[in-house]
Amino acid sequence: MQSASSQNKLILFIRRYGPLRIVYRTSLSVYRLIRNSFLLCKNPKTIQYFIPYIGSLLSGGNTVKDKVPWLSYEAIDWLNGYLNKNMKIFEFGGGGSTLWFSQRVGEVIAVEHDLDWHKYISGLIGDNPFCKYLLKSPEEYCEVIDEYPDNYFDIVFIDGDQRKECVQHALLKIKPQGYLMIDDSKEPQFYEIKEKLKNWQTKVFFGPKRYKIGIYETTLWKK
Repeated sequence: MQSASSQNKLILFIRRYGPLRIVYRTSLSVYRLIRNSFLLCKNPKTIQYFIPYIGSLLSGGNTVKDKVPWLSYEAIDWLNGYLNKNMKIFEFGGGGSTLWFSQRVGEVIAVEHDLDWHKYISGLIGDNPFCKYLLKSPEEYCEVIDEYPDNYFDIVFIDGDQRKECVQHALLKIKPQGYLMIDDSKEPQFYEIKEKLKNWQTKVFFGPKRYKIGIYETTLWKK
């Protein structure tokens, strides 16, 4: 029987060298696709997303082109049922979600630090009066939200850089009964945040996203 060390060396060899690497990566992608499909189909709540998910993988689309958030299907459905034109949203990190939110709420404030990405998304936003897309330096990025009154935003959505620091600045700006939403919240950097917000009502969306093979976690905290 191979030792764990020998197995690890074999895996590294397969990953690094020639056609074997292609076989490994293809096999891994197929495995993940089968796993994701199984997870969607075994849950009565998520089986409805199976065909759209497979279609997204074959479409060649992306979140900006299709103007959708890069979130799990269930998280997007929750947002669709919750949002209305009287709401205000702040986003750390802009993209397809910014375009999507700006069609559904009364005010979207999004902040970005990457100049090229900001130019690209700004061109798609155009003259939309419901959306303000700010370009800030990395040093200013987390602090932009401090310019707004406490209890101002219905949702603060974090899907950009310096996420842990962004949370610290965001908490006072969320309305009572409002929400903090963090994508890819399974990352270790959020363990401390989850502990800090343990008294907030929590909802976790777990599943695949459009266009990509993988399973992801988005967490929603209610103030």
